[in-house]
Amino acid sequence: MPPGQTGADQPPPNQLPAGQPPQGQLPPGQPTTGQLQPEQPPQGQLPPGQPPGQPPEGPLLAWSHYRHGDSPLTADGVFEWTMPGPLRDWSFTPVLDAGPDGESSIWFAGMLPGSSGERLAPDAHLMFGGADYDFEVYSGTTLLYRHGDMEGGANRLHIQDAVFVPLEGHDPDRHLMLRIHTNRSHVLEGKIGPVMYGSLAELQLHLIERDLINLLIAFVFFLVGFGALILYLMNRENRSMLFFALFSLSMSLSRVLFSLRSPVQFIDLFELRVYAREPLAGFTMYMFALYFAHVLKPAFERIIRYIGRALMAGGLIALALKLAAPGLWERYTGQIADFERFGFAALCALCLVLGLLALRGRVNAEGKWFIAGLTCYLLVNMIGHPLRVYIEHNIGRVGWQPLEFVPVLIMLLEYSLLVCTVFFGIIAFRGFADVYRKIRAYNEQLESWNQTLEATVRERTRAIRNLLDHAGQGFLSIDERLVVQKEYSQECVRLFGKEIAGERYVELVAPHQADEQELQAEILRSVFAGDELHREVCLSLLPTEAEVEGYRVSLQYKWIPDHETASGKVMVILTDISEQRRLEDQMARERQVLRMVVHVIRHYRDFKDMLEEYRHFARHGLEAIVKAPLSVREKCEELARVAHTFKGNFAQLDFANMTRRLHEFETQLEGWKTKSAAPTPDARDEEADAGFADWCGRQNLLAWLEDDLRLLRDILGDQFDIDQDVVTVKIDRLRRIEQLVHTMLPGPEAKAIAEELRKLQHRPFRELLAMYPEYAARLAETSGKEIHPVRIAGGEQLVDPKIYTPFARTLIHVFRNMVDHGIEPPEERIAMGKERRGAIRCEISGDDKELRLTLSNNGRKADPAAISRTALAKELVTPAELESMTEAEQLMLVFRDGFTTKRTVSGVSGRGVGLAAVRKATEALGGTVRFESDEESTRFLFTIPLAGSPG
Repeated sequence: MPPGQTGADQPPPNQLPAGQPPQGQLPPGQPTTGQLQPEQPPQGQLPPGQPPGQPPEGPLLAWSHYRHGDSPLTADGVFEWTMPGPLRDWSFTPVLDAGPDGESSIWFAGMLPGSSGERLAPDAHLMFGGADYDFEVYSGTTLLYRHGDMEGGANRLHIQDAVFVPLEGHDPDRHLMLRIHTNRSHVLEGKIGPVMYGSLAELQLHLIERDLINLLIAFVFFLVGFGALILYLMNRENRSMLFFALFSLSMSLSRVLFSLRSPVQFIDLFELRVYAREPLAGFTMYMFALYFAHVLKPAFERIIRYIGRALMAGGLIALALKLAAPGLWERYTGQIADFERFGFAALCALCLVLGLLALRGRVNAEGKWFIAGLTCYLLVNMIGHPLRVYIEHNIGRVGWQPLEFVPVLIMLLEYSLLVCTVFFGIIAFRGFADVYRKIRAYNEQLESWNQTLEATVRERTRAIRNLLDHAGQGFLSIDERLVVQKEYSQECVRLFGKEIAGERYVELVAPHQADEQELQAEILRSVFAGDELHREVCLSLLPTEAEVEGYRVSLQYKWIPDHETASGKVMVILTDISEQRRLEDQMARERQVLRMVVHVIRHYRDFKDMLEEYRHFARHGLEAIVKAPLSVREKCEELARVAHTFKGNFAQLDFANMTRRLHEFETQLEGWKTKSAAPTPDARDEEADAGFADWCGRQNLLAWLEDDLRLLRDILGDQFDIDQDVVTVKIDRLRRIEQLVHTMLPGPEAKAIAEELRKLQHRPFRELLAMYPEYAARLAETSGKEIHPVRIAGGEQLVDPKIYTPFARTLIHVFRNMVDHGIEPPEERIAMGKERRGAIRCEISGDDKELRLTLSNNGRKADPAAISRTALAKELVTPAELESMTEAEQLMLVFRDGFTTKRTVSGVSGRGVGLAAVRKATEALGGTVRFESDEESTRFLFTIPLAGSPG
């Protein structure tokens, strides 16, 4: 905004710029304001012989006198024309000529509206309606207000804006002096714009009232443009509607920026109004040219487009000139304005002629309404602008003065533009009506399609629902509240036995399990809160099977994203696998029976020996231990060792029932052992012994065996244990024959025959271990470990099976120990730099007197310290005893009764009786056992004397 336009840019009301006397004072030697000079009338009065000017009525201030040029200064720097008396030499308004060439200043004098002698109105102001020049307002010699720098605008751009001048300190009986300084010739020709008097509020309200018609025009153009833009977006093929929309919107913006005066009271738009006028006008005319050419398709359509582009380029050139040379632009503003008016009038005439010529061809209704609405506006511009230029440059030759004609022309332009907007509104309304009819037709078509589609969807939904209900699977979904949604398949009702809408999912799949419900709920909440990767991981943690109302159900989880929200749902697919599990269990039992049959056939001799041993134990051994003079605890330990060995031997043959029964028997023995551990009086010992004996008497060990034998007989027949092509000779008879041979035959011959007889009743020791390689492989597989095939090296020594089989049976505990405690899982072995698969070796050597057996593995090293801590914790050794033991003796603690490093009991280990049974069986043969372990391997070394050689 130019200096003086706002209070920040103008000097205070009572202060002149540097070099000028203070406001309200004359230079030294001159009378003060309101005083009379000698021989001159008082200030504010006309000279003698001239009638005083009567104040005009109404708010409009009319200048009564004017004078071209600028006032000379007195010696004290006071403008002479502000002093009393000079009005006699001034001309009367409104007759105003151009004045001498080159003059850039003009003075006006006038009185405030109202009666002489009245006081100023409260907060009195003058409002200059279109001040695009520098000016000063004087009350006599007193400067009241300055607008601009009074340098003639040589280096500053101007724009027509409303300027409010405060009249504080002015005497209503005095003339107001207006000094204009500008190099714009059209101002000197009298076009200074309306000047009004009143309170600041009244003037501002009047300014707003004057803006109403422009605001109405801008609003209508905006509505028309916005509606046309919507029509274009709905039908992008109609490019004329886009041009029409941009033209209307730019017209609306032009009216707001350059025609409204009241916004300057609230916001500084000076820069925008100065620099945006020509580019925006050029763009508006270019859009008008495009729309004109596209709708009317005149004969010179291409020329119209080129003219539009030239006008837009001219607006950009004008902007560049304003930025680069503002003084030059200001100097020739009048000439440029005249050129614009003549050019715009010529363009309007061209458009009118082309529009009328286009009516002779095929013009659509939109083009006709466009021509009808534009004709009035084109005529007013075509005639009004040249006439305005003529009047301003030929004052006095026509009846109208510039100050009278310009407001009339502006009014005609505004009302013709308002009429034009009405027609443009009709064009937009017709477009909306056409679109409405099309949309209505489309809606009716869409409604028909929608009804057809809904019917199809309902039919498809019924078909899909019917398919899902009979798919044999349950489908349900849960939201972030973990609540089952109302859509689910009929199978869910069958599985859960009720309608489940609104039920909490975790309570359905894990009833009566509070901990499991909380765990699943926490996982599902993480599913809803996490991202895609986190969601997949969490879904994989949910259980895949559940027991639901007696059904075994498999569970699958799928994430269903909701595209309308950031969340989604979890779909659960439930499949009744009860029958599948029953069949799997049945197949597993059948496979186990088949494995049992194969093992029995492959190891038939061991099977027969094992049966004989177990039956002997069931008939005699159990009773013998019960009646032995031992405590209940000792009896339990002895029976546990025997039962544990039998359990391992029958497990080798896959006797599932026997293995389970013997495991339960061991557990019950542990209970008796715990009961008998507390010190009790002797009478209580006898009661416990009697109770234990009674309990043992009720154990039908032979019946346990019959369950598995019945399965064998169903497959192999009732006589499967009788070899039809084999002659059976009892061992006792063979021994008697051997004695007769030694008695009746010579030594060498007797020795050869006895050797053959011994082969009939003795077996190579390796045959007693034949089942262990296969058993070790199966045990490693079930434990998730990998081992190389076990090979038995040596062992051709013939031994009496009756003597050595019990020892061989206990070796199952050593193989179990090596697989369970020694061999590491594959991942651990790889991390330690070992081969993925472990190795178990069985090496047998010896001579005629003793048998040496080494069982070793390359697994983890045994820890003597851990063994010692476990033995102390289980009270198998005292601290004093442990202190005196060597490391080798500490390793031997693993053979003590009750020693185990397992915290839980499994079918493989954890009782603490396995290695103790091995030690006892070894000592029963008069042998010894050593336990060694280092970084390379862990070894069990047995030395057993050979017995049963023929005497």
